[in-house]
Amino acid sequence: MKPISLIVALIFFYSNVIAQIDTIITKKGDIYPCTIIGFDDENINTLDPHEQKLIVNLALIKSAFFDGYGQIYSSDSGYLVSIDTLEQALKRRQEIIEKANELSDRIMKGKEVVTGKNWENEKRPKFSFGIFYIPNSLEKQIIHFDDNSNMYSTIEEYSPQIESQFSFNLHKRLYLTFNLAYNSAFIKNKSVVQELNTNPVNTNNYGSESEQTLKLFTVELGFKYYLIDLFSNKVSAYVLAGIGKTFAWAKDEKKYLFQEVNPNNTIINNRSEYLEDLSSPFLFQVGFGTEYFFNNYLSVHSSIKLYYSTISASYNEKITYENYQRTEKREINKSDIVTKVGIGLNFYF
Repeated sequence: MKPISLIVALIFFYSNVIAQIDTIITKKGDIYPCTIIGFDDENINTLDPHEQKLIVNLALIKSAFFDGYGQIYSSDSGYLVSIDTLEQALKRRQEIIEKANELSDRIMKGKEVVTGKNWENEKRPKFSFGIFYIPNSLEKQIIHFDDNSNMYSTIEEYSPQIESQFSFNLHKRLYLTFNLAYNSAFIKNKSVVQELNTNPVNTNNYGSESEQTLKLFTVELGFKYYLIDLFSNKVSAYVLAGIGKTFAWAKDEKKYLFQEVNPNNTIINNRSEYLEDLSSPFLFQVGFGTEYFFNNYLSVHSSIKLYYSTISASYNEKITYENYQRTEKREINKSDIVTKVGIGLNFYF
């Protein structure tokens, strides 16, 4: 039995027990359970178990028992307790019954929460903190630089992702949301070649070593609106929308091995900045989901989010040799639509 049903049942049982603990025994020997509602010098006014009013003349009564006073009347001695005292007891008992019935009505109308919280009179939880787990995400990408085309290419990896989610209640069903996510990628390549010539005998060593690292930090700000009131319903659906930005920190270095550096030969480019710009999109997202509340403080939710992202990047390179100079500039503008599906856990406080 649910707690709210149990309390209503107890109140109902208590009020009915109070209301039917009086007994009248007639001179014929009949036992009459009832609720005594009044006394006078000739009659005792009662309600039967069906709430029907019945006036019993004292001439028919052998004995009467009332609430905690025990026997209050006998045919031989009359009233054993003064009528004034009995009237006061009736008044107190009626007040108790009315309060019990009022509390029962309030609970049935949903104004009281059995857990001890009354959300109409006390503050609802204003904040929540949670985690959102995305089993498959395209957010984490391995990126490498193609020397032949001077462009970055990506190897998309489906890898799990976890977001931290914060929210603040603005008004009943409306929440302000703030999400954080972090990803990183690292690639290091080293290539060494040794050539051995027998005629004439000589050895030629050459090679290169490159390293690319990428760290991504995503911030999102948005709104979440619940279609059904929280806490009073175990399940609620919601819609959400927001904007965001990914901040990237990149490192791209390459050096040649076993070669003397000619000061007249230089290569100047912005590989690291270019990689950062490619990985720092502006984000626009919409979505919907459902949330199940275990209680007023803990819930599990699942949602589908649709992301629209846009980036702009520019690559600049200048190569200078003794009798040669080459300058190159490339620009890229790109937009993507990505869908994320995940499950999360929220704690409200």
